[in-house]
Amino acid sequence: MKNLKTIAAISLAVASIVGVTVASAQQGPFSPLPSERQAMVAEHFDQADANGDGALSSDELNGYVAERRAQMRFERMDRDGDGTISPEEFGPGQRDGKPGNRQGSGKDSRGGC
Repeated sequence: MKNLKTIAAISLAVASIVGVTVASAQQGPFSPLPSERQAMVAEHFDQADANGDGALSSDELNGYVAERRAQMRFERMDRDGDGTISPEEFGPGQRDGKPGNRQGSGKDSRGGC
């Protein structure tokens, strides 16, 4: 029973990493096909399986999730796309009155810490 819960938790975590949600399970015009979705999940699983033993330990899963979150946060914060975060990008920035945009950036505003 413990293994089943572990497998379910890992499956849920990997699915959330690749953006597979209950809502996206309905096939729409832009939804990946089930085989494509399986391939994406398998790819993320392989990336998370640091020691290559075919199973994810808690440390492997936590490390992978933390790394992915950090990468996504970095990409949001790097508003000019130059691969670095300037002090201006690191700070909260100024809103231009448009939802989701920072003044002059043209990118999403979720970037701050």
